[in-house]
Amino acid sequence: MNLLTQTVAQPVRRRLIQLLLCFTSALLGCATPPASDNPDLASLPLPPMNLDRWQASGKASFALNDETETARFVWQRTAADTETITLKGPFSLNAVTLVRRDRELWWQQEGEQRSLSDLEGAPAVTTALTSLPHDALGTWLLGYPPQENSWQVTVSEWQQVPPWRAPARVTIKSAGIEIKVIISRWELNPAT
Repeated sequence: MNLLTQTVAQPVRRRLIQLLLCFTSALLGCATPPASDNPDLASLPLPPMNLDRWQASGKASFALNDETETARFVWQRTAADTETITLKGPFSLNAVTLVRRDRELWWQQEGEQRSLSDLEGAPAVTTALTSLPHDALGTWLLGYPPQENSWQVTVSEWQQVPPWRAPARVTIKSAGIEIKVIISRWELNPAT
């Protein structure tokens, strides 16, 4: 191999290795939390419905008819009527922050803030979020059933977050919308 071929081959090889590492990281990021083998998990209570401060992080997929989007999320409740949800696409690109205050949901991206209901040409994630009862969504994430008959919330896996049990996998469904949530980490802080 001559010097020119070797010089060109090294950056290509380095780039292929970087792509392989990114691909492997993405696949490992899709790993699901292990199922709990604790038989006493069902006997633990749910966190209080009115818990003012908590944070959950993980992954979510939003399916609307035949369109699906996935994102990593960090969901923070800082007061009973205030929640902040940060969504990031693949490789942490296109970060979007959603802020709920009472029944209003705001979209924040790159310094711009708009009411979620004002967005046009919305992707699946936006359409799904605008149709949800915003003040109930955090409660569903804690494992409580919906009060409305038009929504179905299923917790298919639980995890222990002492002194409570909290969802590890939640599916939220309604007409043409399905949201699957995998919660890999909970921080539940009782109100002080």
